[in-house]
Amino acid sequence: MAQIHEMVHKHHSHRKTRPREKTQWIDSQEVINRLHISQRKLQEMRLHGKISYTSFCGKIFFKECDVEKILNDHYHTRK
Repeated sequence: MAQIHEMVHKHHSHRKTRPREKTQWIDSQEVINRLHISQRKLQEMRLHGKISYTSFCGKIFFKECDVEKILNDHYHTRK
């Protein structure tokens, strides 16, 4: 039991020292501009689960890292 307590304590103290990354949120218009897509296409991506989002006070927001991941996943190098 003491070993479990020690492991939990180490885990929690490690978490406290590690800086947390702050999530950057962007709105629909910014996503549309970055991906060069229409509002309808963004809506389709949301409906089909291709991009995660949150809604607050009637406005939809996306994690900037999710948008970057979409761009990186579709990146093609010149052959």
